[in-house]
Amino acid sequence: MDTLMELLQDRGRFIGEISAGCNVRKKIENLLGISLCAFAVYGFIMGMSNSFLQSVSSMVKLPLLYLLTTVICFPTFFIFYSLFGSKTTFSKSMAYMLTAICVMSIIMLAFAPVTLFFLLTSKNYTFFKLLNVLFFSVSGIVGVSFFYKMIVTVDSQADAVTMSDAAPGVVPDQTAGAKGPDFVSAPGAAPEPVAGAAVGGQHADPADWRDKFYDMKGPYARRPDSAHNGRNKILFFWLILYAFVGTQLAWTLRPFFGAPDMPFELVRKLGGNFYVDVFKSVSRLFK
Repeated sequence: MDTLMELLQDRGRFIGEISAGCNVRKKIENLLGISLCAFAVYGFIMGMSNSFLQSVSSMVKLPLLYLLTTVICFPTFFIFYSLFGSKTTFSKSMAYMLTAICVMSIIMLAFAPVTLFFLLTSKNYTFFKLLNVLFFSVSGIVGVSFFYKMIVTVDSQADAVTMSDAAPGVVPDQTAGAKGPDFVSAPGAAPEPVAGAAVGGQHADPADWRDKFYDMKGPYARRPDSAHNGRNKILFFWLILYAFVGTQLAWTLRPFFGAPDMPFELVRKLGGNFYVDVFKSVSRLFK
């Protein structure tokens, strides 16, 4: 519950804690648990358009869809981003990605009452299917935008800290992987505990991330060299790749809804594609 409230009300600090290496493994477990539960609830409601068996099937398949998409796409992101100079560890990268997925799942959970309302009050299956496509699109756009902004912030923050290492009155802690504060207030002074202190050259105070995360027009949004521009482009194209893999996998695992007049099917034979089906549904809706 604490993780859920932080994502809703204090995402900047939550991301700062990941960057600082604070309980990353526990955060990954919590994010994964929240995401799976939220998607399972929404999946169950979706499947009610057909039968109880379809509800149970969708309750399992919807979390599986996002989990498999992440498993397929994450190695590509981590390897290429690292090749272009990122120093973010594997566990932190996974935590950042799961944070974005968790945001998507929370948005879908917020849409669940609306979906249930139209399921109970409307008998138009085409409308119900397109309504869900709209909700998934909204959650996906918000989640992708959130992930992009988050990664840019993390990179920019790391650069700002690196450039500030030589600033007067600041003594960096050069012990790689050491836990504890990276900076002390004056040369020669004994280190004092700082909330959410960083690990290995990251920023010390997660609370300080609030302004940096929500204000992407300031100095922390600057990308000073070609390596950053390269990572920016990789991130952009990877997000497109993630969307295409996700939609194709969703088409492979269909049905998630199930027309009321059709028998229950666990999966359907391959054929067609997601985009053609959406176009046909829109055409039928306006006939």
